[in-house]
Order: sequence, then C-alpha cells, then structure tokens
Amino acid sequence: MGEESKATAGGQQPQGNPAQGDNREGEQKKNYTEAEFQSEVDRRVNQALETARGKWKNEYDEKLKEQKTEAERLAKLSAEERTKEEFNKRVKEFEDKEAKYNAERLEFECTKLLAADGLPTDFAPMLTGADAEVTKKNIAAFKSAYSKAVEAAVTQKLKGQTPRTPGSEKQTEDPFVLGFKKK
Repeated sequence: MGEESKATAGGQQPQGNPAQGDNREGEQKKNYTEAEFQSEVDRRVNQALETARGKWKNEYDEKLKEQKTEAERLAKLSAEERTKEEFNKRVKEFEDKEAKYNAERLEFECTKLLAADGLPTDFAPMLTGADAEVTKKNIAAFKSAYSKAVEAAVTQKLKGQTPRTPGSEKQTEDPFVLGFKKK
C-alpha cells in the first residue's frame, strides 16, 4: 500500500477563493502517489526558498552599495571633515535613542496615571502626547468622555418597565383554583 496508495495534495480537495477570482470548480481532483506528493512539496518549498534568497540578496546588495558610497564619500573628505561627519552621525543616533526612550517613559507615565484614575490602561499609547502636560490634558479629556460613556451605558442598561403597583390592575383568580371551585 505504501507507494501505491493515492492521496490528494494536502489530504483535502482544493477549494477556490471567489474573492481572489480563483475558480477551481471545473478542475478535477488530482491524485498523487506519496512520492509524487513529496516531490511536489519539495519543489514548492525550494521555490519559496529561492524567492526569499533572491529578496535577501537584493537587500544585502543595496545595503552594501549604500555603505560603499558612504565610505567613498568619507574617503574624499579631509580628516577633520570626516571626524565631524562621524561625530554628527553619532549625535543623531544618540538623539534618536533619547527620543525613543522619552516616548517610552511618557507612555509608562501615562499608563500609571490611567491606572491611578481607574481607567483602562490599554488607551495609554493613544493618549501619550509630546510631553507630560499634553499627556495629562489628553487623560483629563479621555476621563471625562469615558465617564460620560459609561454613565450612558449604565443608564441604558437600567432602563426598563416601571414596576406594577398592586391594586392598579384587576386581579383575576388563578385558573387552577377556579377549576376546583366549579365542583
């Protein structure tokens, strides 16, 4: 049964996706032997790997080319200009890291303020501003809007029919009890 058994690709019938215009209704189901199936899987995996390798190679070549042009540009500069360029590059990297750190710190502070006010902390990334003052103003505005929304939702949930007052309706006797009284 090993090599001679028939299996469909993936063990299931191919399904078309009408949203992508893939129409396989007219196709017949193709049966593969185990060896053919393994061969087809290997071919598709190798094809995917080759595509990925090509993409990685192109990205690598681009980065290499950028680095070469930068090295050539720096080689043409004098020692003083080169030192200045390297210093400016390091300063820019430092400023980028510092900005990222400050943004993370502000978001953390925002999370703490939201938790202290009993508000959901999931909104911290959206409420974090450029500085602490803007963040606090955003939180205050959010707290007001959030409280109003919660209050409206609670009011909506509590709405219902007014309770009946006894004696305001004509009371009828229980049909079960009426059945006993007829005798």
